[in-house]
Amino acid sequence: MRRPLIYLNTLERIGGRDTKGIAVNEERAEHIRRALQGYATGEWSVSSLRDALTERELKSRTTRKYAGDPLSDSQAHRMLGKPYYVGKIVYQGVVLDGAHEPLIDEDTWFKV
Repeated sequence: MRRPLIYLNTLERIGGRDTKGIAVNEERAEHIRRALQGYATGEWSVSSLRDALTERELKSRTTRKYAGDPLSDSQAHRMLGKPYYVGKIVYQGVVLDGAHEPLIDEDTWFKV
């Protein structure tokens, strides 16, 4: 599974070894956190959530071949169901605790 847009890959040297990790991109995280909370409370629909993220210039992942584009409704909808935002990962169909920092609490995520 690819990491969501708000997380960054990190590389630290610990005990003489390179260790990969994940860190939160705080600039993007606040936009996603607000969107998830707005959707959980019923304040926003998927389309209004997408519009709010587009207004804040949050775009899809940039690659060597493609520049990031504004999120589509389907991308915004898929974003809502990612357990990654509550500190979980999915490995071979099983949801496990991740080592990364959760973005929202489980109560909010279940409401989403």
